[in-house]
Amino acid sequence: MQNIIISTLLQHHISITGDLVKIHMKVKTEESGKIFQLYTGHYHKKKESLDCSNINHPKCPWYQSDNDANVISRHYLTPGEWTTIEAVHRIAGDEWKDHTGAELYPKNCNHYQLRMRVAGGQNTPYWIDDMRVQRIQPATESLVPHDSVTSSGFIMNNIFEYSMSWWKIGDIMLAPIIEKDEDIQRDVMVIRGPNFIRDKIVLQNVMGYEIPQANYQYRFWLKLLDVSRPINFHILLRMRFHNNDLVNGPCDKEECVFDRRPFNQPVSSNGGIWQEFKTDVFDMFADEELGQYQYWDGYVKSLHWSLYSTDMEPLGTWKTAGFEALSVTVSYLLCISVYFHFGNSTFILYCSL
Repeated sequence: MQNIIISTLLQHHISITGDLVKIHMKVKTEESGKIFQLYTGHYHKKKESLDCSNINHPKCPWYQSDNDANVISRHYLTPGEWTTIEAVHRIAGDEWKDHTGAELYPKNCNHYQLRMRVAGGQNTPYWIDDMRVQRIQPATESLVPHDSVTSSGFIMNNIFEYSMSWWKIGDIMLAPIIEKDEDIQRDVMVIRGPNFIRDKIVLQNVMGYEIPQANYQYRFWLKLLDVSRPINFHILLRMRFHNNDLVNGPCDKEECVFDRRPFNQPVSSNGGIWQEFKTDVFDMFADEELGQYQYWDGYVKSLHWSLYSTDMEPLGTWKTAGFEALSVTVSYLLCISVYFHFGNSTFILYCSL
């Protein structure tokens, strides 16, 4: 079975917009190199238009937001062993939105689906056992596998409370996985060898969650295993901007690319323990002449928060336990236009604060 779709678990039976559900199951395969992914599917007729060319097109009824908000969990499967999957997922929000950002409540029981797949080859046989989906009531918040949620700033699912939701990578076979760390007894994100995944970029599209006028700083935690030398660890914030003004705009091209690199330094294993780091303070792409980007002539195409290593050894592993926003300092540049009308004349007064 390459894909199993369970179409009624998350709709009508237990789900209400904004609810938390805890999903538990055991999964096994006999084949090596397989990753199990748990995710949701959302259908709505209002997404459809004449431009619908394939099932994943932004104007098709099964389209899902490209920020991976519908991804619940990814786990590596050890051949011949049962892998226990436990994940918490919050219903609705980005996973119910169309390409314009409108949230659409599913109408029928099969329009909101819990889906499972094993990536890494066609027709991979796998087994599922002991599957349970439990709605988390306010009185049972202890079922959420973390003591508290730190301040996240613009990062969604910053300590992996909702497993892999919002975190993405282009190819599922190169994707990070979630594992419970023995030292801190909670889920962490793991990137490990072999060679073809060790230096891949893990990212979020954080567009719409940032404060354009803000300066940010983050604290984060890393654990580095099975390496004999330091790796270079990088955090990159990249904005792609569609520029309508090639003469006086932020660049002389139709697409402008701007980077902030708040962390870029060697990290050693330090005996394989958890280590705490801080990013530099960074801004949201303010321009001295043009001001904040929301006032530029054009629009933001993407705003990606990315993590990656370089110079990782073939069998090396890095883990992160998440991010905490230490400071979000907002500097407002407010332009006010005041109009005075005297007869046929108009006087405009501009004030900057």
